[in-house]
Amino acid sequence: MKKMKRILVLLVGVFLLTGCTKTEKEVEKQIYSVEADLTQDGKAERIEVDVTDILADDQQPAYIRVFDPDGQIIWQTEISLSQDGRASYYLIEKNGQRYLLYYLPEVTEGEGIYAYRLFNLDQQGREQEMGSNRITFSTEPGTAGGKFSRETLEAFADIVNQYLQDGILLVSTVNSNLRYSTTEEQLVDTERYQSLPESKGLSATDDLRENLDVLEAYLNQKTDD
Repeated sequence: MKKMKRILVLLVGVFLLTGCTKTEKEVEKQIYSVEADLTQDGKAERIEVDVTDILADDQQPAYIRVFDPDGQIIWQTEISLSQDGRASYYLIEKNGQRYLLYYLPEVTEGEGIYAYRLFNLDQQGREQEMGSNRITFSTEPGTAGGKFSRETLEAFADIVNQYLQDGILLVSTVNSNLRYSTTEEQLVDTERYQSLPESKGLSATDDLRENLDVLEAYLNQKTDD
């Protein structure tokens, strides 16, 4: 009986050790960090993208935090994979200065909502907006030339891509797809409107105007009254 008790104690000990090792791996930090002078005072802030929680549980958010040179958080936000929490954030360089770009290309049932906001921070972490735009359009058949303007979408993408070409993705949850840069791989995006035809089950390409051609042809279909 004593020998059996010793065996049980040893087995429990192995189980607990194994459980501890697994738990430590589950809570391992997943943080990407980059430095940039977002307050434009000649001193670099530290931008941290923390995807630890969202990788462990897709119901949890990802965090972006900006630390001043003294290590104090002056700005932070969170994004999630839920429809209400989706967004993309980029670190942008424009005219030798660094900015954050919030970008949301959202396609819902029957409507597209595309928005961006370019901003930096003051030393207290308050956002200083440098530019923004928001467009909405129909994605239903029979609405081309009415609630859908190809020229508006092309002009919008031209501005966004001017920003994106000189920036890196920090983190994105657009289309409930988690994407983020790492030290080993910094992601650079281009808006080509692939999600517009794809949202209708149509094929998309790497060419922005071809994707708008496909969507426009779809929207030109006649519908029954």
